[in-house]
Amino acid sequence: MSWKKVIAVVLPIFVIVAVGVACSSKRPANGAEVINDSANVSDTGVNENIEDDTEKNVEEETSEEESDNDSITEEPVISSEEADEMFTKYLRGELKDADGESFWAINDPETEYALYDMNNDGQNELIVRSYGYWIPDIIQYRDGKITFSKVENVGSSGITIINNNDQFVSGDTSHEGRNQYWISEIDKSGNSKAIMFFANYWGDWAESGSPEYYKKELPETDDFTTEDCERIDETEYKKLLDEFNQENKSLNWQKVSQVMNGDDEGAASNTPAVSIENLDSIIKAYDDYISRNYSEYDGAEISLIYINNDNIPEAIIQEEGDISWSIIGYEDGKAVELSACVVDSLYYEPKGDHFFYDWCDGESSGTVSCTISGNRIDTWSIDEIYTARGTEYYYSDDSTNNKKLSESEAKKYLNEASRGCIRFEGHFYSNAKEAFNNL
Repeated sequence: MSWKKVIAVVLPIFVIVAVGVACSSKRPANGAEVINDSANVSDTGVNENIEDDTEKNVEEETSEEESDNDSITEEPVISSEEADEMFTKYLRGELKDADGESFWAINDPETEYALYDMNNDGQNELIVRSYGYWIPDIIQYRDGKITFSKVENVGSSGITIINNNDQFVSGDTSHEGRNQYWISEIDKSGNSKAIMFFANYWGDWAESGSPEYYKKELPETDDFTTEDCERIDETEYKKLLDEFNQENKSLNWQKVSQVMNGDDEGAASNTPAVSIENLDSIIKAYDDYISRNYSEYDGAEISLIYINNDNIPEAIIQEEGDISWSIIGYEDGKAVELSACVVDSLYYEPKGDHFFYDWCDGESSGTVSCTISGNRIDTWSIDEIYTARGTEYYYSDDSTNNKKLSESEAKKYLNEASRGCIRFEGHFYSNAKEAFNNL
C-alpha cells in the first residue's frame, strides 16, 4: 500500500488540511524521501515506518523488474568463426543470400575474396573483388542470412577499394570531365552510411570553364547537385584524396577457386563442359559466321565467354582495332547474333543471364543492359546527354522511348545493372578453335 493511501485511511477529519498539504507535495520517483518526516505524525495514528515500507515496496518492485528482465533472453551472437564458415558455404554455392540468389562468381578464376572486420565488431565482413579492382558491395552474415550492406557505389567505371580507415571508397574516374568519390562506412549493425562525397569537374562538366572542386559531408541522399555542395579549392581536394583514397594493403586476398576444395588443387573447372560432339559444330558455326560477315581485310577476331547460363560459350567478334562488337550465340547448329554494340567496356554476370556495356561518343554516353533468355535478349538503356544546363538522363527499353529520369533514378538503374557483374578482359584470337583452346 502506498503512503498516500495509508494517510487517507487513518487521519482524522480535523487534520485533513495538513494532509492535503502533504499530499500535494511532489515526491521523487524512487520513493526514497518521505514528505514532512519531521512532524510527529505518530500522534495521529500514522505508522512511523512509512519510509521503511515505501523503500521495501520499491525494492520489491525493482526485484520483480530484474526478475522479468532475467526472463528475456537475448539472441545469441554468432561467432566470427561461424560467420566465416557461412561465407565459405556462400562462395561455394552451398548457401544463398537473403534474396534467394547464389554467389555470382562461383569458382571464377578472376575473382578474389577477403574476410576482414571493417566495423570493429569482432565479426568479419566478406569482400569480393574481380580483376583486382571491382568490389560491388560489402557482404554481411546477420540474423542467419547473407546480406549486402548496400554501400554507395557509382558503378564499375573507376575504382573501388577499402581504404586505410576501413571505409569503402567508390570512385568514378574513367569518364572525361569528372572524378567523383563516395566514401561509406559500415556500422555495428552491418548497415552502410555515406560520410563524404567530393568531386573534381573540368571541361564541359565545369560551368565556369575552369576546374571546379566540391565536397558534401554526410550526404543523406545521392539526389543533389553541385549547388548543394561546398565549393573547395584544389588544395583541399588533394587533401581529401590523401585522407580517403589510400588502399588498405593488409587485406588477405584469396582466389575464390580455393574455397571449392580448400585450395586450388582439385578445384572444379570454371568452364562448363562442352561435349566433343558439339565442339566441332560450334567452332564451324562461329568461323562460318565470321567468313560470311567479314572480309579478310577486316581482320575479324573472336573471343569466347559464358553469359547465358548454359554449357555453350558465346562469341564476341570484333574487327581489328575497332570497338564495334557482335555478340553471337549458338542454336540448332547455327550462329545467331544476340547483340551488336559499340563498346567502351563490357561487363557480364559469370554463368548468369545478364551483361551490360558502356559507350561514349564525346557529347553523350550511356549504358545498355541486356538480359538473355535462350537466344532471346531483352534490353534497356540509360543515356547521359551533356547539355549547357548539365547532364540529362533518359531511360528507354524495348517498349519505352526516352523517359527522362533524375540523376538518382538513373543511378538506381545503373547500380542494379552492375550487381554481380565483372568486367570482360578476354583476349581475341584469329579463329574459333584457337579461342576455344584458350578459353
